[in-house]
Amino acid sequence: MYSSYDVIGQELDVLEGNEKGFLRWLSKKLVFKSFTFSFEVPAAVFLRSKVFCDDIESVCEYVFNPEYLIDVLYDDFMENIKVYGNDIPRMYQMIKSRDQRLKLVSGQKEKVLNPERCVSIHCEISRKDALRLEFMLSEIDTIYSVHYMIEDVLSIIFCDFVYELQQGNLKQITRDLLKRFLENEGE
Repeated sequence: MYSSYDVIGQELDVLEGNEKGFLRWLSKKLVFKSFTFSFEVPAAVFLRSKVFCDDIESVCEYVFNPEYLIDVLYDDFMENIKVYGNDIPRMYQMIKSRDQRLKLVSGQKEKVLNPERCVSIHCEISRKDALRLEFMLSEIDTIYSVHYMIEDVLSIIFCDFVYELQQGNLKQITRDLLKRFLENEGE
């Protein structure tokens, strides 16, 4: 499984006809068009992202919160997959090099894993994108024996953004992010 929804498994069940009668019809006609994924980040990372979102909100005068932030970051990540998705080594390096989750908490791994110090964030992903991402993660697992789930990738791209924000490396990215958000608001 490469997500809590196991989209590949669901698709295979439909293709193999493992569902009977009404359930099979329902899965073909009314399949989930999107999924709401939940992932956790350290509370300090969430709070830093909230301060950033408040700054964006004051500039653009639209509601902007960490869940909007992950939507924009995820959209950007999916654009990379569409461009480089067949280049599995490149995609693996992109995920691996962006994994800042443990660097954001002062030293001890246990702090990241302590549920009292984590905050859950939600991100809606289309079925088509979830399937594309699961297949990419499956191929990474096959080639590199490294198992990521969609929830891991969401946490990685969110934490990487906050890490880069803390390092002061995001001036242009912030402008691009704001521009993308405002374009999406106009749709």
